[in-house]
Amino acid sequence: MRGRSDRRRSVEQPGNHDGVPLDADARRLARAAEDLDTDLIGRIVRKSVDEVGMIPTWERLVRPVWQYLGSRPGELGEGSAAEHRYVQTAMSALSAGRRSPGPAGLRTEF
Repeated sequence: MRGRSDRRRSVEQPGNHDGVPLDADARRLARAAEDLDTDLIGRIVRKSVDEVGMIPTWERLVRPVWQYLGSRPGELGEGSAAEHRYVQTAMSALSAGRRSPGPAGLRTEF
């Protein structure tokens, strides 16, 4: 099992991991996930939802980081805990983020 610093090095590299592209914000989110820093995960996701909306946040941040966490070979124990905690925290932050109103004031709540 790789140490925390070995995992960190793979996240620090721009580009991708096993074909999963990670931009600077996504790398920061992945580091927070690997460190099990749920407060930082929530802040990053909520800030992105507030700035660009839920769908772009999902497409640009949440999904690529989830793919990255799931693509790490041989990561059991702490790695799967990081992925599980990340998914719980990111989904909560996505659903708690500011929701934009539908077109022409269309109600989006039920």
